[in-house]
Amino acid sequence: MLIKLQSEPYYDNTVTLGGNVYKFTYRYIDLELAWYLSIDGITDSAFALHGIKLVGGVDLVEPYGVLDFGALWCVDMLGQNRDPGFENISTDFVLYYK
Repeated sequence: MLIKLQSEPYYDNTVTLGGNVYKFTYRYIDLELAWYLSIDGITDSAFALHGIKLVGGVDLVEPYGVLDFGALWCVDMLGQNRDPGFENISTDFVLYYK
C-alpha cells in the first residue's frame, strides 16, 4: 500500500493498515532538516510509536521490534537513494506499507 506525503510542516492523516486504523502525524524539524513520524493506534489505542525519522532505504519500524505491524518504507520514487526534504517530500517520496 502506498501512502502519499505532503509538504506541510505539521499534519496528520488516518490510515488503515492490516485491518487496523492508525493516526499518522508528520512533523518537519527545521533545525535538523528532517521529517519525523508518529503512529498512534485508533483501533488499538495501546499502540504508539513516536519519533520515527523518515529516512530512505530502511524499514522504519523494524528497530522497534513490532512484529505484527508489518514493514513501512520511505521510498524515493526517483531512485536516488536519499532522505526526504521539505520541498520534495510530496513530489518524490511515498510511504510503502507491506
